[in-house]
This record gives sequence, C-alpha cells and structure tokens, in this order.
Amino acid sequence: MNYTEEQMQQLVETMVEQSRDSITTRLYDNYQYYSNGIL
Repeated sequence: MNYTEEQMQQLVETMVEQSRDSITTRLYDNYQYYSNGIL
C-alpha cells in the first residue's frame, strides 16, 4: 500500500464507520450484551 498517513487515517475511519453501521455488528453486539453482559 502506498498511502500517505492522512489517506490511511481516512481509510481506517471509513472502515470503522461501515463496520459500526453494519447489521451483523449490531446483532453480534446484542448477542454479547445478552449472553455476557458485555458492550
């Protein structure tokens, strides 16, 4: 990868936002909360 530090930071932020908004992430978070009390 030939990204500048700024480009890499933007890429990571975008990936985190996409993950955070993912239905599978929300479902897994709910599973963790109800099964283990983790969130």
